Amino acid sequence: MSNTDSLTPLKALALLGAPALLLIALYFPSLDYEFVWMDIPEIKEGNLILPEYDYVNAFFRPLHVTQSGRSDTSQNPYYRPLQLLMVSSIYHRVGLTPRYYRASAIAIGAAYSALFAFLAWLLFRRFIPALAASLILVAHPFSIESFAWISAIAEGAAAFWIVASLILALLAMGEADKTRALRYVIGSCLCMVVALLFKEKSVVLPVMSIALLISLRFGRQPQWASLNHKQYAEWRDDPAIWLIIIQAFTVFGYLSVWRPMILEISTAGASLTGSMTTQWLTAIGNWPATMFGFFLPIHPTTSDVTPIYRSFSEPAVWAGALLGVGSFGLWILLLRWRMGIAAFGLAWVWIAFLPTANLVPMIHAHADRYLFLSIGGGALFLVSVIQTLTHSNSQRTQSAVMLGVSIALVAGLSAQTVQRLPDWRSTKTLFTADLARDPNFQEGRFHLARDLYL
Repeated sequence: MSNTDSLTPLKALALLGAPALLLIALYFPSLDYEFVWMDIPEIKEGNLILPEYDYVNAFFRPLHVTQSGRSDTSQNPYYRPLQLLMVSSIYHRVGLTPRYYRASAIAIGAAYSALFAFLAWLLFRRFIPALAASLILVAHPFSIESFAWISAIAEGAAAFWIVASLILALLAMGEADKTRALRYVIGSCLCMVVALLFKEKSVVLPVMSIALLISLRFGRQPQWASLNHKQYAEWRDDPAIWLIIIQAFTVFGYLSVWRPMILEISTAGASLTGSMTTQWLTAIGNWPATMFGFFLPIHPTTSDVTPIYRSFSEPAVWAGALLGVGSFGLWILLLRWRMGIAAFGLAWVWIAFLPTANLVPMIHAHADRYLFLSIGGGALFLVSVIQTLTHSNSQRTQSAVMLGVSIALVAGLSAQTVQRLPDWRSTKTLFTADLARDPNFQEGRFHLARDLYL
């Protein structure tokens, strides 16, 4: 019995088309929603709109600037030139009609979901697991801010190029021909550069590539790539090592030279109560609630209100530390059990989350959108675990069970997305709903008052 499926043209069309169609179906109702929240100052009031034909300036300015052209320290320090180019191009062609901006975000989301489906197939080499992972990715309600909120349009675009980089990295790692592997390496690095220009969170790519390589070497998955990768006895001959080195040096130059030079500042905000100890304890103490909400997203929100922890004796801090250590231990076990895809998915969740896990001062201590990139890893992890738990001597039986479980997961997540999406119709509906859930959400109160009285 073969452990892989052949990807016929019809299966390929279904694999790539199904997640894209589900995303369009879920988010089509949002097409004519108003400009919401930060859309108003950034798009409607023109803060992100560049003069026509002055697009080169996008590469030499922060995302948010004051009237003097300097970095706006009241905002997180973002360098996202391709987001500026995207929204400015749309504005100069269609003006201030929200549907065109949102249609662009949905189109990017559809392309991202299809590309992720292809990555999932390269990993699983099975149609149903790959399809299930891509549908879970689309249905998760934490994707709403990336596909329905215009200000977060760079999230989906960066994720697309991150996945493209990972696909080429995987092909490079599993390629027997060294010349072709080096071409994949170059392509992967170029995709990473594009991702960095969309969103700074793409700096995680070198670490994700390391996690992928470890899954190949020690987790023995995906098997086809693992077998081809064994031929490189010396690290100097391994294209994967050079891929990681090039990516790491690119990110180092971006973080240490280019980005600080453009932004003229390194961080935004101050540590909680002025203490980095409190900052770290609070971050770690909130990990359990964050991860619970990620894997069981029953109350998506824009609220950034988090409990503050000041003592090592707080139970939540211990729970967060145990969660971190336990996740690392589980990752080691998954590698030992030859569950490389699950190990890679688990690593992906944490690697994508940690830069925005509030370990360093940020204006927003918590946001659902900070976990958007982690959804792909979570989908791979869940599907791989389900695949292992439903293992059967009959491939047909296993596929049927996997299909049933996956349909239930996707249906549940889609229901949450459908329920939450109408809150994004306007600033008023969004923050009225979120303040009802969390009356302490001060930013929501401010934006609601601004919308009502200005």
